[in-house]
Amino acid sequence: MMAIVAAISFGGIGPSQAQEMDSEDIDARKKVIELESLTITANKRDQKINEVDGSVLVRDGKDLEKAHVTTVADLERVFPGLMIQSRGSRSYANFSLRGVNSPDFYNPSIQVYVDGVPQDSTFFTQELVNVERVELLRGPQGTLYGGNAYAGVINIVSRKPDNAVKGMVGGMVSTAGGETETSLAGPVVRDALYGGLSAKWSQAFGRIDDTLTGKDDIDSSKGGMVRGQLRYAPTGSPWDITAAGQYDHLVSNEEIPVEDPHKLVYSSALYGIPEYTRKVTTGSVNASYEFDRGTLSSLTSYQDRSLERFAYAMEQPEFQTTLSQEVRYAFGDKDGPLDGVVGAFFKDTDFTRKTAQYYTYQGPSENAVASRSYALFGEMTQALTPVLDVTGGLRYSYDTSEIDFTRQGASFYPALDFENSADFHNVSMKLALGWQINEDNRVYGLISRGYKPGGFNHAVMSAADRQAFDNETSTNYELGWHGTVVEDRLWVNASAYLIEAENKQIYVTADSMTGLQALRNLGDSRSYGLEVDVTARPLDSVQVTLGGTFGRSVFVSSTDPVTGEDYDGKTLPYAPDYTLNAAIEYTLPLSSFPGEISLRGAGRYVSASYFDPSNSLKQDGYPVLDLSVNLATDTGIKVAVFADNIADQGYRTYSYSAGATTYSTAGQGRTVGMRASWAF
Repeated sequence: MMAIVAAISFGGIGPSQAQEMDSEDIDARKKVIELESLTITANKRDQKINEVDGSVLVRDGKDLEKAHVTTVADLERVFPGLMIQSRGSRSYANFSLRGVNSPDFYNPSIQVYVDGVPQDSTFFTQELVNVERVELLRGPQGTLYGGNAYAGVINIVSRKPDNAVKGMVGGMVSTAGGETETSLAGPVVRDALYGGLSAKWSQAFGRIDDTLTGKDDIDSSKGGMVRGQLRYAPTGSPWDITAAGQYDHLVSNEEIPVEDPHKLVYSSALYGIPEYTRKVTTGSVNASYEFDRGTLSSLTSYQDRSLERFAYAMEQPEFQTTLSQEVRYAFGDKDGPLDGVVGAFFKDTDFTRKTAQYYTYQGPSENAVASRSYALFGEMTQALTPVLDVTGGLRYSYDTSEIDFTRQGASFYPALDFENSADFHNVSMKLALGWQINEDNRVYGLISRGYKPGGFNHAVMSAADRQAFDNETSTNYELGWHGTVVEDRLWVNASAYLIEAENKQIYVTADSMTGLQALRNLGDSRSYGLEVDVTARPLDSVQVTLGGTFGRSVFVSSTDPVTGEDYDGKTLPYAPDYTLNAAIEYTLPLSSFPGEISLRGAGRYVSASYFDPSNSLKQDGYPVLDLSVNLATDTGIKVAVFADNIADQGYRTYSYSAGATTYSTAGQGRTVGMRASWAF
């Protein structure tokens, strides 16, 4: 039941959101922090960030650029507590927040959205291009986002084309690889129709050597993407319609396990050299019509993903298509007593996974899983007094899942052929009470729920996968405060959380004879702790950001039904007790220079964590330190020299055991490089 949480969590906004700048004043030494009325859309309606009840962190494009964040996977550098770790490849990454994560690649605990479009889970760690800002919502967001917004939501917002002609061309070269990026946006028909085009190409050199063939850097990769936007928004018209399309193509050699993250060697005699080709095509139409007291919006999206995969000596291709539709109406007078949003949502996902013959042990197989989701939702905020308001939200979700699996028999794995279907119901709620102490400070209390949909295992291993697993649900209790502590110099956001999760979806032993595993609902868990994010400018020329998370995430009443292993009190996988993020930027006092030169140092520390429910596979705590020198001129030219993980700290992001040997995926080592860009 609900426990007392003696913790304070700080969830702040980025430096560029915490300060208001005169567009004509480029002298960074004279900038001071002010609580800006930044408008965010994370709650599916326009809200000022200092009036939101919940832990919302925001970083804009400038913040990401300074921290050398170029992909979604890099966001852990700027969002304290967010863990994004590769489980062998960028297609299979673990996202963890507040100690809550998912062992199932295909049913994540965090949902990623790009301009409102839900992303395929194997495309979560995609490239970031032409980004205006990234909003991170911490804690269950089931009311507005439904399934998989279980631990939080990453909401990526792209820049919209308008009447201003804007462009950028840039590139980066480093010891790890290189990339080039370009974008151009502006009016097609002035004051009515606007267009934008972005493209990016990247290459990773690789760093793992094959001891069998003597070939170096076998884990190289290269990829590219192109994205286009066409926006119809006539001046003075209530219509705003944006059609967008994106194509991403990645060719790589990933999922290469190593025994020692400090000695990056591998023998291709083990499983051969993996090969990946991933293609993702995304299309969307986002239309809105503004009435006097509200806005009606419709978002239609389609995403097609194919992954040609050779790994562990087998061809294992996957294909998935997702069609989603959301219609919502956001209402309320500006600064009026009542505002909110109501809507309906539908998503249709078709998944197919095939495996080829594996010597004489396993025959070829094919697994098809079809999932549907339907939902009605609403959230409203009512002012009780000029400074006190209450928010209530409710969402009803109905999910269905069907599986059709066939496998030919072989010497070890018998023939298997089954079909099944299941449906699931869920009600998510939210209740918050907010007190606007003054324009810059707010205190709130919050209860919210989230869930991960039930369904069937996408990677079938045994007949036990015929059985569906049920919804996993969570309830979040949170107390918070955010605002200005020292006027114009220090901005913080604080909250305390406790998350009680029920019916954990976990891989457990399905058959004591073979040791094969299946996804099952296994007991409960509890997460609680602190989160800290502070932005400060102690001097005009110095800006400091500090962030940290402090807490515990443990199993409660969880026992493996076959082996009898008791997980009670054990730490959840990928859930460090604390993480620390810090950055300091010093702008050199060069009044005669036509721009600015700054020095930036950033570091993060992750405490010990585990890779399995038994807590037998462990990564000790480790620090990572980044340094950079940045130059920005009045003409739009930027140059930076950087060193990421300058101490070349070795660490694992994933481990598994095969017999007496432990194999791991190693984190990124020291990377030294330079990036340059010109924007106009």
